[in-house]
Amino acid sequence: MAQEAGYFSKSVKILSPAKLNLYLEVLNKRQDGYHNISTLFERISLSDEITIKETSANCIVIKSDSKDIPGDKRNLAYKAAALLKDGLQIKKGVVIEIKKRIPVGAGLGGGSSNAASVLLGLNKLWNLKLSQKKFFEYGSCLGSDVAFFLSGASFAIGSGRGEKIKPLAHFKKKFWHVIVVPDIMVSTRRIYRKLDNLRRKGALNKTAGISIRQLSKGQDVSLGKIIFNRLEEATFKRYPKVKELKEALLKRGVQNTAMSGSGGAVFGVVNSRKEGIKMLRSFKQDKDTVAFVVRTL
Repeated sequence: MAQEAGYFSKSVKILSPAKLNLYLEVLNKRQDGYHNISTLFERISLSDEITIKETSANCIVIKSDSKDIPGDKRNLAYKAAALLKDGLQIKKGVVIEIKKRIPVGAGLGGGSSNAASVLLGLNKLWNLKLSQKKFFEYGSCLGSDVAFFLSGASFAIGSGRGEKIKPLAHFKKKFWHVIVVPDIMVSTRRIYRKLDNLRRKGALNKTAGISIRQLSKGQDVSLGKIIFNRLEEATFKRYPKVKELKEALLKRGVQNTAMSGSGGAVFGVVNSRKEGIKMLRSFKQDKDTVAFVVRTL
């Protein structure tokens, strides 16, 4: 460690929470190849833990207990650090240690959250005093979900690619969820491509999106009228296991269920932690699935 990163002077530790998409509608494909969406983000208690150590060596080093994330320039946490370091011409280095708890490629936003946490952590470590506007500018360069994690909101409406955030301060709900994740890394790019093919064939179900507009205007809306994910149709066709997990939750009596992001995590709303833990036990026999009980943060 000392040979590759020099000596450490100070450090900061920060939690990096996951998200759920309680609602996700894909509106249309954009000129830049991305898609315009309308989504309701929820911040949840499943978190990675990130420790950032300042080092005398003028470099960025990524370390993790997970083999599922890159340890080089492809990592979003690395990109976030490089963005600040290069953009502000900071002649210091950092070692970023990531304890992974959020499954990778599951639609839970782990990479985007790590990027946001590194921006927030370095702002504190280097005493940068960045404005919220500047944070969002950096976030938009890193990924569509990063802005939500930078917002600090429990719930927010996302539009554009997901980077335009409207926090819902009036939405004071707190939920308990069971999340089940298959041992599958879903390719978001492939899912959107599949969705575009289904749309051209006219093979998609309809949704009015009225409830999400009401919520955006400050009206109270029941959760049952919100839960929806357009990408399920494409993901279920390519990854049948994800569909099986949603059906398994429904069979266990969980009514408000959906996939998060492009999958493969599927979640359901339960009444309490106790109920969630009981539900969790019923998934333990499936060796190709991990399950969590989480709450709104």
